[in-house]
Amino acid sequence: MKGIDFSKITTFFSKIVDLNDEEKKHLVNKLEVFHFKKKDVIVKEGATSKYVYFVNNGTLRSYYLKDGEEFTTQFYFENSYCASYSSFLTQSKGRINIECLSDVELLALSFENVQNMYENSKAFNTFGRRISEFLYIDFFERSSSFLLDDAKTRYLNLVTGRPEVLKSIPNYMIASYIGITPESLSRLKKQLLKE
Repeated sequence: MKGIDFSKITTFFSKIVDLNDEEKKHLVNKLEVFHFKKKDVIVKEGATSKYVYFVNNGTLRSYYLKDGEEFTTQFYFENSYCASYSSFLTQSKGRINIECLSDVELLALSFENVQNMYENSKAFNTFGRRISEFLYIDFFERSSSFLLDDAKTRYLNLVTGRPEVLKSIPNYMIASYIGITPESLSRLKKQLLKE
């Protein structure tokens, strides 16, 4: 796998758990490299997710499709994980789509390789637990925000917590992500400029 930069993923892992050189080498040996083009859908509703992806380069989003309307659930940038996680964990059909918003390079671990790594390494097992905890907290906070916060608060939280979204994601996707129409987002942004 010449020309592939594995330092980002080993650094990402090392920020969560201590990996020795042998464990880093084992991780790299288990990775598969995928390249996709902008607008490619890499995970489709109704399919079983066979991989978790690390975004080495590029940007993606996940969304649900209902009655022809897209509901954006997450954005994934360089140095982050991307998956239809419930489908991956249960190895059952998922309900989410993951679309490339740019050309992307993904480093992937198959379900079988993840399970093998969990069984054979305390560090990888700990990593998996911590990632699951992070994903649960993120899901809980996002769900709570939709129940308790108004659109303005959700937008301001996005501005302060994830400014990279505002720099590179189209407004209609941002609107979907915070649960409002593009027109409502436009009005909200104008209102905030006046404040």
